[in-house]
Amino acid sequence: MSTDDLVDAFAAKISAFGVPIFAQDNTSRLALFESKLPKRVPASFASFLSRYTFPSLDILGISFFGWESESSRYIVEASAPTGSLSELLLPNGYVQVGSQIPAVSTLRALT
Repeated sequence: MSTDDLVDAFAAKISAFGVPIFAQDNTSRLALFESKLPKRVPASFASFLSRYTFPSLDILGISFFGWESESSRYIVEASAPTGSLSELLLPNGYVQVGSQIPAVSTLRALT
């Protein structure tokens, strides 16, 4: 099974759970995103981002960034704004893909 086949299977799986994910040519958006990074993203993630559009979604206490436009949070985080987590992650080869949901972290702190 190719990388694209695995990505397609993943997209079908999350679509089956009601996530509005759509096939779309995002190669120019991916190029913009990667131009801001010190290294290219892994092939599977590049395949996913270059071929699908999806909203932000919350799963298990994490709010994953959406990939819907050139103003995507991925592109903002790739610019490593001062004081952001990305400012520390990017130089070490990591990309932020989401953030913790505040209400969940508050509940975990209380338990």
